[in-house]
Amino acid sequence: MNILSNYKFSDVRNFPFPHIVLENAFSNDVYEKLACNYPIKEINDANSFKKKSNERIQISSVEMEELESLDDVWKETYQNHTSEEFYFDFLRLFSNFFTKYYGKENARKLKNYSSIGKRNLNENYINLDFQPGINTPQRRYFRKSVRGPHLDNPKEIFAALIYFRSKEDNSFGGNLEICSKKSKKLNFFGKMEVPRSEIKVEKIIDYSSNNGIFFLNSIDSIHSITNRSFTKENRRLLNIIGEANEPLFNIEKDKSFFSSVKRRIYKYQSDLGINR
Repeated sequence: MNILSNYKFSDVRNFPFPHIVLENAFSNDVYEKLACNYPIKEINDANSFKKKSNERIQISSVEMEELESLDDVWKETYQNHTSEEFYFDFLRLFSNFFTKYYGKENARKLKNYSSIGKRNLNENYINLDFQPGINTPQRRYFRKSVRGPHLDNPKEIFAALIYFRSKEDNSFGGNLEICSKKSKKLNFFGKMEVPRSEIKVEKIIDYSSNNGIFFLNSIDSIHSITNRSFTKENRRLLNIIGEANEPLFNIEKDKSFFSSVKRRIYKYQSDLGINR
């Protein structure tokens, strides 16, 4: 069983981009076991550098293969979500959208795969990764987001985010915003960041226990994290992704001088938390 096993094609919402809201992503008993054994120590040990406030850190398939201290329920969940069966469930639900977003040739490659690899391990054309992580405590008294509106890597095929909010966490924010574009052409800056003035928030996925989303990555898949209030608690999340070994769509950046100045302004605003 995996987080997609019980969903049907009719559960997929295609606006503003194809996605499924994962309410009770795991069964209650599995979720409780995962939450009680959340690998905070392993995540911190693998990221031993001095950590900033509200910073994203994680472990991935490489560490999942090597860490003997991980609880068995995490090892089993990792195997279930980096398997060919999991990718097959993804195809069952989302392959009808491939040609629209990736073109016929990329759609053919994604459907007619030979085998599934694991990112940074035994890589193939399609590689999956399993990333338990945290956003470190937000120690600033003014609210700030981990990341504003953006697109993911064009190599990414899909992403799942599942939240493991602790019972002690009484902070506000840290929700996921699902966004649409106000116009076809966007002014990207930084790492595929998008000015907030150019998007519209269509849906909010609350940062709550066992809640999350699974979405097809595309030129339309803009999402953002809302500002977090001051807290001593980690924001706990599981990220599961699939990647191709080449970009599936193109992002065109305006290279004119005027556009360059605008991107610098957007970047400055983002650093101040204005564009969050």
